[in-house]
Amino acid sequence: MVKMATPAAANYNVRELLELERKIYQESIDRNALQHEALMKGTLEEYVVKCLPFETERDNELEAAMMRLEYNKRNAFDVLEMELKQAEDVYQEQRRVLKRELTMVKKQRRDEILKRLKVLEQGEAPQKVVEPAEESQDTPLRPVLRDDSSVDTIALRDAVHESLAANQAAFNMQHLAYNIPTAEEIVTQVMDEATRLREQREQDQLRQEDRAASVNVELEQSRLTIGSHTGGLDTVFHVDDHVILWSAVSDEEFYGQIAAFKDDQVALTLVCETPVHVGFDQLRSGQCTLKHQTVSTPPPAEAIVDDGRQPLTPRDPRKRHRRKHTTVLRQML
Repeated sequence: MVKMATPAAANYNVRELLELERKIYQESIDRNALQHEALMKGTLEEYVVKCLPFETERDNELEAAMMRLEYNKRNAFDVLEMELKQAEDVYQEQRRVLKRELTMVKKQRRDEILKRLKVLEQGEAPQKVVEPAEESQDTPLRPVLRDDSSVDTIALRDAVHESLAANQAAFNMQHLAYNIPTAEEIVTQVMDEATRLREQREQDQLRQEDRAASVNVELEQSRLTIGSHTGGLDTVFHVDDHVILWSAVSDEEFYGQIAAFKDDQVALTLVCETPVHVGFDQLRSGQCTLKHQTVSTPPPAEAIVDDGRQPLTPRDPRKRHRRKHTTVLRQML
């Protein structure tokens, strides 16, 4: 038989539970108060184990950073002091040079005045004294180019001397004194470069004359005759002939058809339907050559289009590549 709990016993159990909960809270509060007191005294175990080493390391790093800062400040101060001393030395040196120059100018001026006074006392007519600056300004320089278009090295050297002197007077060139070439070195370099360019120009002119003399291009009504570079048989071209155009500039071959002959040029239509004009001078000089298409030299693959397929669109990369070649050819011609 189960005994039923009376209301008084139930109330008693609730009071015990509340008292027990109050004790637990009180113990927690007391424990936190003790930990706080130990923390304030610096004897808390977690504080001693975790915070004190971190604080010591932080103090050491701060001390090292302060030492580096002081060292950098002292080093920067030393560098600044050295730069200021160098600037002061340069200023004093320039001041001494300027003072010496002014003293010499005033001394020369005083000597001239004394000479004039002496001449006036003796009763002679005063003569005009030409100052060195005025004399140098009135003296014209010799022309660098002679009548036969050759270079006068002496006049060129004098002009370079004057230019260097003007630059040194207008700018402070002390830091470049060891790197500036002398007037003689500049003249030598200029003459060597002029000789090299003249020889190269003569060689190019002779090469063009040889090319022009070795190829004969003649137009007779609707027939174009081109001689051979190697002295072989002449080549005859007519309108509507399928030819191969070679350019020496791009070193490429372009397939096409002769559209017409003009007074001084050949009109071609390439396989990409781009019109091109080749001058007779370019054929004579060897910049461009023409030859007939044969069975062994078929047109390029991009020129062949299958009847059952659509032609290449402008977005096709091969056609863009071919258009690029034709654009380059137009620029060359």
